[in-house]
Parts: sequence; C-alpha cells; structure tokens
Amino acid sequence: MYKHCYFIKVHVEECCMNFQGLAQIGNADWFIDLSFRQAKKRGDELRGQVKGTRLEKSKKIEMDKLVAIRNISTKHLKNILLAFPSLDGMAEFYQELVKATLDYEKLKKSLGALNWAIKRINDQTMQSTFKIKKTQDLNTINAIRREYYGRFASIIKQINPALTYLETARKTMRTYPSIKQNMFTVALAGFPNVGKTTLLTKLTPSSAQVADYAFTTLGLNVGYLKRPDLKIQYIDTPGTLDRFEKMNAVEKQAYLAIKYCADVVVYVIDVTEPYPLADQLALMERLKGFHKEMIVYYSKADVADEQVLEAQRAKLPGFTSAELLEEELIKRAK
Repeated sequence: MYKHCYFIKVHVEECCMNFQGLAQIGNADWFIDLSFRQAKKRGDELRGQVKGTRLEKSKKIEMDKLVAIRNISTKHLKNILLAFPSLDGMAEFYQELVKATLDYEKLKKSLGALNWAIKRINDQTMQSTFKIKKTQDLNTINAIRREYYGRFASIIKQINPALTYLETARKTMRTYPSIKQNMFTVALAGFPNVGKTTLLTKLTPSSAQVADYAFTTLGLNVGYLKRPDLKIQYIDTPGTLDRFEKMNAVEKQAYLAIKYCADVVVYVIDVTEPYPLADQLALMERLKGFHKEMIVYYSKADVADEQVLEAQRAKLPGFTSAELLEEELIKRAK
C-alpha cells in the first residue's frame, strides 16, 4: 500500500465556487479496463504500420502499449485532482462545510493517494519500457509486459478506497451552494415555511440569477440583485433550534452560511405561527450570537391578524414591506 501521500494544491477563484461540474469518478475496475482497452487499441493500430525485424516490431508495439496505459490512466487521475478545489485554499465557509459533511482528512489523503499513484505509474512505465528497449529476447519482452500489467493493476487497486471515497465526496459537494465570497451578502433566516423564499423572490428581480435547490434534499436558495452601482447576494437559510451536530446537511449549510458569509441577517418572523412565536424568537436570539447586523421582517402581513402583528411589532420593530426592506438593504450595501 502507498506509504507517502502527496496533495496537489489547485488554485480556485474563491469569489464563486461551483461544485456542479465535478464529474463522476470510476472505481479501480473502471480504470484498469479503460487502460487495458487503450493499450489493445494502440497495439492493433501499430501492427500493420511498424517496420523492421520481428524483435524491433515487438519492442515498438509493447513499449507503446505501456505508454498508452500510462497516458490514459494518469490523464484521468490528474483530471480528478484538477477538478477538486484545493481544500486548504478554500474560503472558510467551504472548509467548514467540508468538515461538517465529509471526513476532511480522509478527503485530503484520498486526493494524495491519486498523486501517489500517478508517480508510481510513471516510474513503473519508465522502468519497464527501459527493460524492453534493452532486451534482445522476444519471450522476455512478453514477460516484462505481463509484469507491468500486473503491477499497474496492483497500483490502481491500492487506490480503490480513495477513488470510492472521492466519488462519495463528489456527490456530497455537488449539493454545496455556489456562494460568492466577495459580494455584500444578506442571509434570510428563520424557520422553514415562514416566507423566506417568497421574500427572496420579491428582493431579486426576474432577471436575477437564482439557483433553485429544494432545500429538503439538495441545498440553499441563492439569489442576486445586480445593478450598475451595487450587487447583493441573498441566501435563503432554513433555521432550526437543534444543536449543530443534530442538524441535517442543509441546516448545517445554512448555519455556516450565516456564520461565515452574511454581512446582514434578515430574520423573518411569521406571526400566523406555523412555528410557535416563542420558538421563532428563541432562534433569533441564538442567531444574535453570530454578532451580525440583524433586521426583522414580518412576513404574511396581508393575512396575519392585524392586532397580533402590531402588538409584536411594538415589542420588536421590524419591516412588513419588502420594498422598504430592500431600500434599507441597498443603503447598507453601498
């Protein structure tokens, strides 16, 4: 098994990370089959083209087959390394998100295992092609090729756990929201179904970029207000009173987005009480622990009991108009 792991740091522009492009990762059998098929294809191509003695032709064909295996396998392994962002170079939000949803050290070691395999494949190919080049015996050429095939398969099988974990990580990371790190960010916070998504729609025009994810399964809703003079990023963050370790994957995303990305938190309260008002206020108090600027917005003002709403606003001032709220947010973003 590999003893040393090497981790390639790949620069990823942190202003907007998007994990949707991470391609599916094959297992060891897939890599071995792909590589051996490429070698056979290369051998078939050369058989009618190579000139010289039987020994010369055999050397050329077998060396090219080994090089074909090296090229196709290392190309795909490098593509995996290039597709994954540098874990240590990511914004703090994404680093913490990885740690909350994946085994951070195992992910780093899995990426390192691929780099180890690339080095081993390159070294083995160099050694085996050199042996073929120097030998003068046809049987020895075939023996070297068989030995190379076995050692190549062994290298790939040793990294199968890494390939398997990276595929698991890929599926998880594809659910991460694409959040711009260098943009004024507003988190719309509160319990699910209190009107945050409706507010997001009101705050982002129809021309805005809105990444829609069903947050029961995939991720957060993110929308943008873009004007010549300013840009605002809105993140719809479903809340819960559960402790962090008890939260589901999306609730953890929301918690971390507020903690690391938000400049302002708009806390949405629904006095029609799909959740008890006491719980909604308790969640707001917990979010104050992030020490972010907080604005209260009362949703569903058109259907709420007017006396109940006004009594609550007297205790805790807040907006009921999305238009007035937007004016306040634009003022703070400038």
